[in-house]
Amino acid sequence: MKKSQLSILLVCAAIVIFILGVIFGFFVSPSRYKIESNGRIKLDTITGRVWIYNSEKAAYLGEKQMQAEAERERLEKEKRVQAAEEWLENEKQMRAQAERERLEKEKQVQAEAERERLERVKQMQAAEAERLEKEKQWQAEAKRQVAEWEQAKREREQAEREWQEAIRRLVVGMTKDEVKSICGVPEKTEVMGGFLEIWEYSHGSVTFSHGKLDSWR
Repeated sequence: MKKSQLSILLVCAAIVIFILGVIFGFFVSPSRYKIESNGRIKLDTITGRVWIYNSEKAAYLGEKQMQAEAERERLEKEKRVQAAEEWLENEKQMRAQAERERLEKEKQVQAEAERERLERVKQMQAAEAERLEKEKQWQAEAKRQVAEWEQAKREREQAEREWQEAIRRLVVGMTKDEVKSICGVPEKTEVMGGFLEIWEYSHGSVTFSHGKLDSWR
């Protein structure tokens, strides 16, 4: 029983070794590859792949794969350039927008400040005009009062002079009519004791006794 199992194992190992040898021979068979005269290019006649060798490294690329890779790199580069240009354009637009907003805000602030300044100037001018108008009215009122006071003073002085002139013409014993013709109509009269009568004037008075002029002041 053990001998039969060992025989089977040996047969299986031989089969595996044979298969591995066939596969190895397939890949390393000299008839599979075409070698260029310079020894740097080897062509796989089954798959069509090309092996390129140089002194530093070996790289495998098919002709179509090289072109596709180059095209892909070119497109990728163009894409990156386009993306960079779009980013720059967006950045430029954002900066321009920010600058426009800044200028607009600054313009609004300046306009508001100018409006407030003009409003303050207008208020100050209105207050100054009101002050000047009040001062003008006060001066006019003061001038009118001074003029009235001076006029009243002149009238009093004139009346005083006229009164002094009148009383200088009075003589004791004059009748009431004679006194009235000199001094004028009295502002007030008052009878005292039945025989005394006083005539009041603005600047003095005269006294009659028994109908005749007795004194004056």
